[in-house]
Amino acid sequence: MNNLNKNILEKYKPVFLKWERRRIYYNLILFITFIYALLILDKDIIFKFKPQIVICMWILYGIGANVLYLVAPISESYFSWLGFHKNWFSWIIFIVGIIISVFLVFICVLYPI
Repeated sequence: MNNLNKNILEKYKPVFLKWERRRIYYNLILFITFIYALLILDKDIIFKFKPQIVICMWILYGIGANVLYLVAPISESYFSWLGFHKNWFSWIIFIVGIIISVFLVFICVLYPI
């Protein structure tokens, strides 16, 4: 690995590690939202389709949510590279991401397929 790649890795590794610590809270919030959505929304949704398919789709949506979570540290790294180094900006990205994800959880519970 050349020096340029090492410098980039050293500069942005803390950003990604910070976001990985937040991933636990992200998944916990989405899981609680998912359970809440199941309780307050149509309770028979799982029986409208084959239950195995619905459960597999929900698992795939969860994996997709975690893949899309990478947008946050990539965005923060990009803005940092542009010279925007504000600590509160990272929290805004996190909160906006949570709001979007919670909305998508409700959509995925209502329309699993």
